[in-house]
Amino acid sequence: MAKIIVENGELSYSSLFRKERYRASDIRWAYLQVEGVNFRLCCGKGYSEIYRIILRTAEERVELNADTKEQALGVLDALKQANPDLVIRYNKDWENVFNSDFQEFQRISHP
Repeated sequence: MAKIIVENGELSYSSLFRKERYRASDIRWAYLQVEGVNFRLCCGKGYSEIYRIILRTAEERVELNADTKEQALGVLDALKQANPDLVIRYNKDWENVFNSDFQEFQRISHP
């Protein structure tokens, strides 16, 4: 069970094996990644979704597992309130631009 809190301009993440803190002002891009997982049990098949919050800072890409989609969306909303310049959506074409030219990323991601 992950605990993710955004307060006082910081994001705190703690799970069974990880504890991390990030200043909201250091996060430049964030988005929700949903991964569908099919699985088999002795009595049939199942499907589940894994929710990850992806954070991009100038130095790193961080994946934080959320327990529910609602938790992840709530964290993204709180980050946006803490850092109004933060981009909160994913666009595949932006990935290479973010990595190579951050000023261009800012231009195209803030219409």
